[in-house]
Amino acid sequence: RALTYFSEALRMQFQRGQNFRLELWTAYFDLGVAFVTQPSLQLSHFSVAKRNKLMIKYGDMRVVVNREMLNMWSSMSPEQRLMFIPDLVGPFLEVSLIKEDGIRQSTIPVFFDMILCEFNETEDFRQMSSALTDKLDLHVSGAGKGDDEYRTLLFGILSQLCSQNKRLKEAGAMEFINNSSQLLERLLEFRNIPEGDEHRAARMQTILNLLQYYQEMEREGMYIRYIYKLARLHLGSQNFTEAGFTLLLHANLLSWDASPVTVCAEFPAYSSARTQYALKELLYRDIINYFDKGKLWERAIPLCKELAEHCELVTYDYVRLSEIYRTVSELYNNIMTTVRPGKEYFRVGFYGQGFPPFFRNKQFIFRGQEYERLADFTQVVLAQFPSAQVLSHNKRPGLKLTESEDMSIQCAKVEPVSTEQERFIGLRVPSTVVDYYSSNNVSRFILNRPVQRGPKGGNEFAHMGVERTFYSTVSRLPGVLRWFEVMKEECIEITPLENALETMVSKNKELSGVISRAELDAAQLNPLSMCLNGIIDAAVMGGLANYEQAFLAEEYVETHPEDHSKIAELKKLIKEQIVILGKGLDVHMNLAPESVLPLHNKMEKGYEEMRKKYLPGSERRTQQLTLTAADSRPRATSMSSSQGSPSSPAPSRRTSAETLPRGLSTPQLQKRQSTLSLQSSPTLSLGGLPEISPDGMPRRVASTLPGNSVSRSRDQTMKKSFSTRPAGEELVPRPHRALTMVGVNSRRSSTDLDSPVLSSRPPSQVQQYLPIREPDAQSLSPEPSPGAASSGGSSPSRTKWPSRVEVIKLASTQKSTKSSNLTLEDTAL
Repeated sequence: RALTYFSEALRMQFQRGQNFRLELWTAYFDLGVAFVTQPSLQLSHFSVAKRNKLMIKYGDMRVVVNREMLNMWSSMSPEQRLMFIPDLVGPFLEVSLIKEDGIRQSTIPVFFDMILCEFNETEDFRQMSSALTDKLDLHVSGAGKGDDEYRTLLFGILSQLCSQNKRLKEAGAMEFINNSSQLLERLLEFRNIPEGDEHRAARMQTILNLLQYYQEMEREGMYIRYIYKLARLHLGSQNFTEAGFTLLLHANLLSWDASPVTVCAEFPAYSSARTQYALKELLYRDIINYFDKGKLWERAIPLCKELAEHCELVTYDYVRLSEIYRTVSELYNNIMTTVRPGKEYFRVGFYGQGFPPFFRNKQFIFRGQEYERLADFTQVVLAQFPSAQVLSHNKRPGLKLTESEDMSIQCAKVEPVSTEQERFIGLRVPSTVVDYYSSNNVSRFILNRPVQRGPKGGNEFAHMGVERTFYSTVSRLPGVLRWFEVMKEECIEITPLENALETMVSKNKELSGVISRAELDAAQLNPLSMCLNGIIDAAVMGGLANYEQAFLAEEYVETHPEDHSKIAELKKLIKEQIVILGKGLDVHMNLAPESVLPLHNKMEKGYEEMRKKYLPGSERRTQQLTLTAADSRPRATSMSSSQGSPSSPAPSRRTSAETLPRGLSTPQLQKRQSTLSLQSSPTLSLGGLPEISPDGMPRRVASTLPGNSVSRSRDQTMKKSFSTRPAGEELVPRPHRALTMVGVNSRRSSTDLDSPVLSSRPPSQVQQYLPIREPDAQSLSPEPSPGAASSGGSSPSRTKWPSRVEVIKLASTQKSTKSSNLTLEDTAL
C-alpha cells in the first residue's frame, strides 16, 4: 500500500518536464525489486499447505507490486526510459527469474521495450545486449536462478515481439535473442553439473562451451573469467599441459607494453601485475613451468624465446635474459635425453537421450595416458556415467540407439595422423625429436575395423580388409582440454595387401622407436623384450609366413599383375624388419640381466630361423648368453652352422659379442653406447687403444668416448693376465672369468678375436693386458740391474716385459697359429 502511494506521488509531482527526478525513480524501482525478490515472499520455498494458507490470507503480494512497477515503467516517455538503460536491466532480470509464471510473462516484455528504446535513439542496442549477457551470467551461474522453462519462455516472448518489428529484425535483434537463448542454455548446463572429481570432465566441457560463446560475442571480461575457472580445474586434476594451454589464451590477449590491466579476481596470483607487460611475463613463467611438468618442452621453447627477445631488446634485463637462456638449454637437453612414450588416443561416442546435451549423440577424441589400455580408459569413462552400458562393437549406431532414453557408450582406440613429420623427410633427425610430433599437435585420427572380404577359413590374411574411418576434431590435441569433439568423419576401404603393407610399416616404425628408447634408457628393457618376442614368436608361428602364402605365392603374383609394385614393397619391408630385429637383439643382449637370458637365447634361435628364410644370402653367428658356475656371470657363446670350421666365412653382420657388466648401467655410459655403431668391423676399435690391422702392425684409432673413460673402466674390470708356453709352442690361454668390455656395442667375429689389442700405456698399466710367459725356475731368479752390478747388491725380482717389436711379432705368430673357433671366454685383450 505504501508503494502505491509512492507511485502516485512520483507520477503527479516528479515525472513531467523539468520536475523529473532520476534518483527518486531509481530508488522507487530498487525498492520494488527488493520487495518482490525478498526470500520471505518466495512461495515456491514453502510447503503446499503453508503456501495455500498465505495465498488465502494475503494473496501473492509479489504480483501486486510487480504490476505497479510495470505501470510506472509504461508511464515514462521513451526518452525517460532510455535513462535507465542499462542500469535497470539487472533488477528487472532478477524479478523475471522468480518462479511464478505470471511475473515472468509480464516482466520479460520490458526487455524488448528496452531494446526498442535504445534502437530508436542510437540505431543499435549494444548497451542492452551487453548488460543482459553480463546479468544472465551473474544470476544464473552465480546465484543459481533460472531453469529451462524460463529459457523457453524468454525466447518465445522476445522472438514473437521481435518478429513484429521489421527494422529490428534487419538490425540483428533476432540473432541477439537466439544468442541469449544459447547462452542461457550453456549457463544452465554449467550450473547443473554436480560437484565432485567424477564430474570434472563435464564441468570442463561446459566451461569450454561458454568460452567459445564469449569469444564469438567478443565479451573479453567474461571470457577471461572462465579461462581462470578452467585453469583452476586443470590444476586440481594435475593436467599441467592443459592448464598451460588455458592460461595461454589470456596471455595471447595481452601486449608487450605498459598499458594498465585489470586482473581477474578468479586468479589472485597475478594481483601484483599492474601493466600488460608485467602480467604477460608472469603468465609466461607459469605456462613454461606447466609445459615443463607436462613434458611438452617443444611448446615452452618458443615462449622462452619470446621472453628473451623482449629482455634483450626492450628492457635490457640481461640477468633475466641469462636465466631464460639457461632454461632453454635445459629444455633442449630434456628433449634429447628423456624418453617420452606417446600418449594413447581413444574415440568415445555417447548415444542416447539420457546424456547431457553437450555429450548427447556426439563423438569425442580423448587423449589418454602413456601405455593406457582401452579397458582401463573405459572404466574411467564409466565412472562418470555409472548407469551407461558399453557397446561391444564399433559400428555406426542406429536411430533406435540414439533416440533411446538409455545411455550407451562406444569406446575404441584410434591412431593419430601427424602432418608435422613431413618436415623431417630425407633428414637424419633423432628419434626423440620425431616421436614427439607423431602423437602431439594432431587433429586427425584413424580407426581401423577389420572386414572379411572373402570366404572364411584358410589364410585369413588373404581376405582380411580394413574399413578405415578418419576423424577430424575441432581443435588440435593436446589443448585446453584432454578431448575435443569430432567435427568430420569419413570412411574408406583398404585391400588385404594394402593392409599388410601398412601393418609392416607400422610395426617396423614401432620396433625402431622401442629400440631407440632402450638405447637411451635401460629401464625400457621390458618393452623391448615384449616387442622383440612378439614379432619373433609370431614369425616362427607363421606371422610372416602368412603374408608369404597370401601375397608372395606365384599364383597370387600371376593373377594380380596390378599389385607387382606393392608385392615388391612387401618383400622390402620384410627384409627391413629382419635387419631391425637384429639391431634390437644387439641392444637387448647388452642390457639383458641374468633372469632374461633364457628369453634372449630363445629369441636368438627364432631370429636365426627368420634370417635364414628371408635373408638367405647372409651368414650370421647366433649369440647365446650363458652363466658359468664360477662367477654366475653372463657369457656369450657362439653357434654357427659351420661351427669349428676354420674356413667358414666371417658373418656379414652380428657375430660374437661382448656383454656389458650388469653393474655398469649409468645414464652417461648408456648415452655413449647408443652412439656406437652396431655394425661389426674387420678390426676391433676400443676408445683410445691402438688397433692391430691384419698385417700385424698397430694402428691408432680415434677414441669414440671423450676422456678415454671407457678404458679406465675397463682397467678396473680386467685383472687377469694370460700365460704363454715356451717359445715354439702354441699360445693357450689360462681359464679365467669371461671378458667384459665397457662401451662397445658391436659384436666381433672370430677373426677379430684373434687380433690382440695392445695398449700404448706405460708398462705399469699395460701389464693387465699383454700376454706374459709362464714363470719357471729361470725366470723367477732376479735379474741384476746396472746399479746393482756396480754396487754388488741385489735388487728385487721383476718380470722382464717384451719390447713393442717383440709384441708385434708375437701377435702375428698368434694370428697364424690360433684356431678360429675360440670363444669370448678364451680370448683376452
